[in-house]
Amino acid sequence: MHKQEAIKHKKEFMRAYGSWKEVAGKVRTTLKSFCSQDELNKIREEIKIRHNAVSECYEPIQRNHNATPDIVPKMDACIALTAEISEIIEMRLETVDDVFNPELEKLRVRMALKKDDYGSIFGHTKTDTVLSHTENSIQSQCSSKHVDAGAELAAQQEKVKAVYQIQAQEDVLSKLEEEKQLVLKRLEDEKQVALKRIEANMRQERKRLQQIQAESGVRIAEARVNVYESFEHDSTDLPKETDLTVEFKSQLNPMANAYQPPQAHANALASPEKDVLTQALINSLSLNRLPAPEPPKFSGEALKYVDWKMSFMALIDHQPLPAHEKMFYLKNYLSGEARKAVEGFFYRNSEAAYQGALKVLEERYGNHFIVQKAYRDKLMKWPKVSTNDPVALREFADFLQGCVEAMPHVKGLAILDDCEENHKLLKKLPDWITRRWSRVVTERFRIRGLPKLFLFHKVHPEGGSDSL
Repeated sequence: MHKQEAIKHKKEFMRAYGSWKEVAGKVRTTLKSFCSQDELNKIREEIKIRHNAVSECYEPIQRNHNATPDIVPKMDACIALTAEISEIIEMRLETVDDVFNPELEKLRVRMALKKDDYGSIFGHTKTDTVLSHTENSIQSQCSSKHVDAGAELAAQQEKVKAVYQIQAQEDVLSKLEEEKQLVLKRLEDEKQVALKRIEANMRQERKRLQQIQAESGVRIAEARVNVYESFEHDSTDLPKETDLTVEFKSQLNPMANAYQPPQAHANALASPEKDVLTQALINSLSLNRLPAPEPPKFSGEALKYVDWKMSFMALIDHQPLPAHEKMFYLKNYLSGEARKAVEGFFYRNSEAAYQGALKVLEERYGNHFIVQKAYRDKLMKWPKVSTNDPVALREFADFLQGCVEAMPHVKGLAILDDCEENHKLLKKLPDWITRRWSRVVTERFRIRGLPKLFLFHKVHPEGGSDSL
């Protein structure tokens, strides 16, 4: 009975060992080519499973002391070869993202899984054949080749290390280049800020220079006035003509004309010139001391475009400034939708870009159709004025006055003179003003025809409000 169990255990061991041996041979061949990370993990799991099966079959044999000389070497080979294969797979997993070198991997597998050491597993056994003298010489040649292969493997490993070092150095250089670009960008930004600050200081200093020049002109005028006054004073102290004639009678030509003092001429020049020059210098100094005017910011409201355009043209565009400074001011005095409309022109500082931006603004917000539509839309959206709200009534009247003033300059706005438009405006007003307007319409129509918007605006209600 005990003998039959030993035979049974031995058959199970040989069956498990044969299965492991077959897998080990396939693994050795597979590892010589490229394998992905998933394939390497799968190979490692499979070889471990086969190894565990062999170990389980070997355990009862070892426990019952039935191990024979042919079983123990097989188990040792299974343990050793499984460890070698697992070590190779671990190395491959660590470098799975690196460039695959097939020749290098073949050498590594051949060196680690030598057929001389595991010949019974990978194709032959020393017990099956007896080496002849020729085979010994072949084995010697193979050993020499193995030495050469080892040297080649070492050289390839050094090359791999060198490649890693080169890549690491290139990464360092790339980071330094990025830092360099960041520093250059920061310096450029600081340069632009410094230039703007210097330009602002220069403008202030120019204003200060103008003020100094004006003050200097005043002082010069005062000095000139003092000279005139001193000259007048000296002229009054001159001796009379008769005295000079007596004193220097022997030196004068009796036939010469009498001497005329320049007092009257000096007084005629001094007084008007002094007043005009002094007043001009005082006016110039006063103007320089006033706060500098600047246009408002335009955000895209069509009703405010004309006012903004007049201010910007008078204060910026008509000044003798270079194109890049005009573009700088244009960018500062635009906001919101208007700035977005010309944002693309701000990347250039040429005169063409500046004129192009002004053209876009004129086409978008200076168009007569857009302006008159903005007036009409605002009138149509105006909330109804309550009966006891004089402030709201005054605001509505002020806006109507603006419409009246804009009519001669905005084409299409004359539509507000139409009786239908007047009727729409009446819906915004209290009933007592509507009745008042009806009487005005009746009287006006009897005399001259239907009234226009300016008469609608000039209605003086009996309730006490000055105007609509």
